[in-house]
Amino acid sequence: MAPGSNFVIAIVDADEAVRRRIEHQLHQGGYRAWGCGSVTELYKKLVAHQVDLILVDINVPGEGVFSLIQHLSVARRYALVVMGTSIEAMEHLRGLAPGVNMLFSTKTADLRDLLACVVVALQQRTEMPLNLRLGVTRSWLLDYGAGTLYAPDGKRLDLTSRELDLLARLMSSSRLMVDKLSISTQSDPSTPDNFHHLDSQLYRLRKKVQNQMGQTLPISSVHGWGIVFNGAAMVINCVNLYSQ
Repeated sequence: MAPGSNFVIAIVDADEAVRRRIEHQLHQGGYRAWGCGSVTELYKKLVAHQVDLILVDINVPGEGVFSLIQHLSVARRYALVVMGTSIEAMEHLRGLAPGVNMLFSTKTADLRDLLACVVVALQQRTEMPLNLRLGVTRSWLLDYGAGTLYAPDGKRLDLTSRELDLLARLMSSSRLMVDKLSISTQSDPSTPDNFHHLDSQLYRLRKKVQNQMGQTLPISSVHGWGIVFNGAAMVINCVNLYSQ
């Protein structure tokens, strides 16, 4: 398998000849690629086409590159490389969009610099925490399949199977009261009313999150009622979410 065969790159450039040349070079490097002539056309294609990295000409006409960068700074789902002939113009663009993760490549006949930027940008994207790649930046994310909890700032924590099941139950009912008896029954059917064991498990989980992530897990116990995950939450890769 070619080194870049798992990645798809969108090329945004008004010059069709340039698009084809870059697309050919990317194919030679093992990448899948497709092109379009404007940012508006890109938005339409993104609805139906997978993309890992967007390669855009700084002078693309119509709804320009700065509008695209603003959009990507919110979505945070794609790596971004901006092409241009003027270093000054690209640095000016960086100043207009502080904090946006993008790389710049000079637009020359030799595409080696461009390909190097593509490699670096994709590497940075794969190293980015999962919740940031998915655009989940204001909530907790539980990847059940991987057994991993992500805090809103991207910090991650590996969980035991019991911790995973408990959080999946609570986070899939975010901001809703979950009856302690239903959790205890799911956790240990032989002693469903052993709430002391559940309270101890919650205490250890909160302490683990605090010590290893530096975060306060937003879980509240309401005496006589149940437990609430008091924060925005998302659970993925879980084929057996518990019923309410």
